[in-house]
Amino acid sequence: MEINTKICLLVCAFAMAREFRPLEPFFAEFLIGPDVGFSEKQAVQDIFVIWAYSSFFLVILVFLITDFVRYKPIIIADGVAGIMTYVLLLGKPSVRMMQIEQMFYSFFFSSDTAYYTYMYAKIEDKMTYNRITGYVRACVLFGKFVSGCLSQLYVTIQHAGINASKLPLVYLSIGGMSVATFISLLLPPVKHTFYFHRKKTEGDSAMENPNAISVSTIQIWSPDASDQPQPQVKAVLSNSTPEIVEKSNGKYSTALKYFWSDFKCSFSNQKVIVWAFWWSVAGAGSNLVLSYCQVIWKQVIEENYPDVESKNGIVDCIYTALSAAASYKVGQLNVEWTRHSNALLTIGSLCLGVLVLFTSQLKNIYLLYGCHILFGLAYNTMLTVAEFEIAKQVKESCYGLVFGFIQFVTIAFTALWTMVIVEDTFFTFNIQRQFEFCALYFLAIGIYYLLRTIQYSIWGKDELK
Repeated sequence: MEINTKICLLVCAFAMAREFRPLEPFFAEFLIGPDVGFSEKQAVQDIFVIWAYSSFFLVILVFLITDFVRYKPIIIADGVAGIMTYVLLLGKPSVRMMQIEQMFYSFFFSSDTAYYTYMYAKIEDKMTYNRITGYVRACVLFGKFVSGCLSQLYVTIQHAGINASKLPLVYLSIGGMSVATFISLLLPPVKHTFYFHRKKTEGDSAMENPNAISVSTIQIWSPDASDQPQPQVKAVLSNSTPEIVEKSNGKYSTALKYFWSDFKCSFSNQKVIVWAFWWSVAGAGSNLVLSYCQVIWKQVIEENYPDVESKNGIVDCIYTALSAAASYKVGQLNVEWTRHSNALLTIGSLCLGVLVLFTSQLKNIYLLYGCHILFGLAYNTMLTVAEFEIAKQVKESCYGLVFGFIQFVTIAFTALWTMVIVEDTFFTFNIQRQFEFCALYFLAIGIYYLLRTIQYSIWGKDELK
């Protein structure tokens, strides 16, 4: 089997198994229900917030060391962290134990770009990056789809109401993480990376030591017609070599030079900045919605539908399938998205804000499910456009760097909003009020891009070309 095909299959299998977490759609019910028995306030303010804060530190740590350790150890650790995330849910864990569990989940979340960058480093044919990335993304969505279907099937067959045990879903999630960890062990090791373990090229010596002279390029005329340099010249060259080698052995400083060079090259592009900024700020809002929507659903079901089983799993299935179809369709369209970026981001952000506002006010569970599906569809479609447009503007070798940095900024915004809105640090808000502020946040993003659109219209300037 061709090595590129083998790597692609293994990474796709890992990505699919990694997303097989049937407990996810019912995680809030599991914590607040009889399995664990936390109150809503404990779950929201004492447990869920740990994810945002620990992710803020872990995402930058993982981002910096992934290249240094050659990717595979981080991918293996990612699988182990996934196993620990669900093992710690067994029994009746305390609040402190759940906070530790959220730290493991933070590492699991923070290292999700490791297998993408591993794939880019291992596969040398850069022309296949976009195609293989599409395969992996499809496997991620398929894993989520199967996971959601199975979790909903369990709830339906067992007639597991809102307060019924979800413990079997924990065991299934541990199984999925165990399979992912086993697959990670089969991944071929990486010899060369993009920064700390670069494959030597002719241009590397200039980056490592711009004052060094290549000995192999010096030709010295010898009076005796010998092809060898004179003894004294040979001595000079020999004595100078250790100094050059010593200077060029600064692997860390050289790696940082390449890192900084790629960073400046990528983020000095105005088109990249436009899409990356939206991705970061909107991603933070999306993280809050996805983290706490189950709490609102549980409240509404308990108040208005006490005998109705949750449909969280099928909701995940539907929005995942629709998002996958929309992402594929968007990728086939021949549209200059960047040229109309402000208008697109205005409409999309305003729609997201309206949907979150509806979520904060509605008391009909089926309308809430519908809003969530539309929110996921709209956000993932716009995210796909942002990914495509950023990928067009940066080098293939910079994908991991750019997307990893965007993820870090996203988590930073998420941690900030968690501190201000979710915790009692400055204000005390119930879950509905938190969603109202999240809706205003998306509407503010939309208004910002609306003002940019108006500015371009008034001054007669074109959008980014």
